[in-house]
Amino acid sequence: LIAFCSLLIGSWFACTVSRAHYITRLKADARREKTRNQIQNAQESARAERELNDFIAHEVRNPLSAALSALTFVDSAVSGLDKGDEQKATLLEDTRVIEVSLKYINDLLRNTLDLHCSQSGQMKLKTSQTDIRRDILEPVKSMLSRRHNEFEIVIDCPADLVAIVDRLRLEQVVMNLAGNAAKFVTVGYIHLRAAVSVDNKVEISIEDSGPGIPKEKRTTLFLKYQESLDTLNQGTGIGLCLCQNLVALMDGDLWLDESYDCGIPGFTGTRMVVKLNVSPIPPSEVVQSLKKMSKHESNDNVTSLLEPSKNLKILFVEDEMILRKLFARVVKRVYPEVEIEEAACGEAALEMAKNDQFDVIFVDQYMASANKTLLGTETVHAMRSAGVNSVIVGCSANDVRDTFMDAGADFFVFKPFPQTKSQVRKLFDRCAQLLR
Repeated sequence: LIAFCSLLIGSWFACTVSRAHYITRLKADARREKTRNQIQNAQESARAERELNDFIAHEVRNPLSAALSALTFVDSAVSGLDKGDEQKATLLEDTRVIEVSLKYINDLLRNTLDLHCSQSGQMKLKTSQTDIRRDILEPVKSMLSRRHNEFEIVIDCPADLVAIVDRLRLEQVVMNLAGNAAKFVTVGYIHLRAAVSVDNKVEISIEDSGPGIPKEKRTTLFLKYQESLDTLNQGTGIGLCLCQNLVALMDGDLWLDESYDCGIPGFTGTRMVVKLNVSPIPPSEVVQSLKKMSKHESNDNVTSLLEPSKNLKILFVEDEMILRKLFARVVKRVYPEVEIEEAACGEAALEMAKNDQFDVIFVDQYMASANKTLLGTETVHAMRSAGVNSVIVGCSANDVRDTFMDAGADFFVFKPFPQTKSQVRKLFDRCAQLLR
């Protein structure tokens, strides 16, 4: 009897254990299947979202870019009307309304797409030597200045502050932050500052004399789709979130300086700080990079129509800092007295050409920017419409000679830019003939 009972108990125990193992396997299989389905659904959702973003990027941004470009020519044509034309002021105001509306849509679309890319890990950085003042702050100031603001925009940055960063993304961050400031400032200023911190890192700050950010909104400042900061509920609440993601992608930090006071009675002001985890490049290292790029320069001696002591003033418009520095270095080898100024975008060049007299202006066609910027041909057209009478030379690696000439350029040269002394002399001989 005892043996029989033991047998029954053993059988029951074996069945129970087997059943428990079976149930465990079923649950594990169910969990794995659920996980596979979740992963598959997530992948399909991500793929569908990418396809939608690609569709939007192509089907919406292309016509939007075309509309913005066409508006530039319309604005130049209207600006060229007689001052006494009664319709001029009305037409200019209408073009401003169209421009603001189109740029709002463009900024919203760009920020939405970039936010998705930064959060999904699709965005890759492209770092290069970047002149913080000329490549970042001056283009931002120029684009803000085109909005006809009532406040002052000031740049405070050491000369030749160069660092290895993603130029386009850093410009996008500064433009977003400065653009946000411009929405709220009615009197006073926006300061675009750059400096080297005590721990030898590049630090950029955007300071304004606006009403400041309410204390109750500061804790949610960088949240996605946060409540608008202004009383009119303008904006979508994704710009600051995108800025934080981009700065984090660049291994930096972005924060609000809560101790800041703008110094204007009745206005608190706002100061946003971008600290990059990169040190500035010593001038000697920048020079070494230029020497490597110009190693094929020859010392040939060819007579030139232009005297080496000729004191010309030149504006060189090119988005790549290294190419700007290299061009200046090669030209000064031949014409040491020539004064060369630089611009990293069409907007900055247009502002400089309006405020100063240049003998020769070299304009590149395609200048990369995180924001919609003028093409070289659009810049030339705007300069001629503004009465700029300098010798203008169009530059590009593509054959856009006819487009440049139609826009008002005096002649066109293919990139890469001249490297040898004889090439430089030949280029400036053409300029000298036009300057006579």
